[in-house]
Amino acid sequence: MRAGLAVAMAAMLAAAGLSAATEGAQDVSHPLTTMLVSRQAEAHRVSANFKAQVEKRELVLEDRGDIAIVDDGDGVGLEAFPFDLNGRSVEILPQAELAAAYTYQAHDGGYDVQAAATGSFVTLGDDDAVLLPIGFAFPYFGQTWEQVYVHSDGHLTFGEPDLAQTARDAPRAVSGPPRIAAFFWDLNPSEEGAAVRYVAAADRLTVTWINVPIWTQAGGGLRQNFQATLHSDGRIELAYQSITIDYGTIGVASGENIFDSVAVDFSAPAPAEPFTAAFVELFFRPTWILPRSDRSSI
Repeated sequence: MRAGLAVAMAAMLAAAGLSAATEGAQDVSHPLTTMLVSRQAEAHRVSANFKAQVEKRELVLEDRGDIAIVDDGDGVGLEAFPFDLNGRSVEILPQAELAAAYTYQAHDGGYDVQAAATGSFVTLGDDDAVLLPIGFAFPYFGQTWEQVYVHSDGHLTFGEPDLAQTARDAPRAVSGPPRIAAFFWDLNPSEEGAAVRYVAAADRLTVTWINVPIWTQAGGGLRQNFQATLHSDGRIELAYQSITIDYGTIGVASGENIFDSVAVDFSAPAPAEPFTAAFVELFFRPTWILPRSDRSSI
């Protein structure tokens, strides 16, 4: 990332009251984030949904370095990627032995209401994880696993938990232990009215986050409802009943070869070539704008 762009983005963050250390914020100064944001923008530009959005904008400027830039008429800001999968599911489909490669497809529905209503409770605090038996040998990025860590922050990991209190952003989502990011954000299922439940069957394990709020200092954050299902044949299904914020990361990661990670638009058709490293979709809606007078620094 060029120095001028780094300074400009730091100014945007300061204007929004954010920093790289802000819990939950996408760290736009991190090289992995800039790479993934650029790839995310490219993925959206080839999808019909994104083309329809572009037609409504006054102008989309040429990218600067690795960052997608949008002109809203009054200044320049990072391109927004709002959450667009409510009422839909994303199936992650293995394409090689031991699920060493994947593709994906999205479809309407898929949220298992019965599993959400009848599953056994998982007791989770804030920034917590619980180890559950899967019930079968689950293939994932070339390895098999019989246990999985269920996290309060909307993700599953294999081999070890990830209990860090650092930002729940894209670089963290694609690194660390092997991870399935159902909806990776700073969530707190210990608040009243929230729950995490699971149903274990012979051929699947379903975990549901129910009315789980985003973490806020005062409590009472916006509540999210979503689900992850691991199938014995290696398929993964991520289902979204109600996501009420435009922030978060979803997708899958082996934790290896992190700079081969790809950002995708799960609402668009998958590319022909299967993925052999992490692939995720980032959602965020930046509120910071760089005034026109400062464009020369980008």
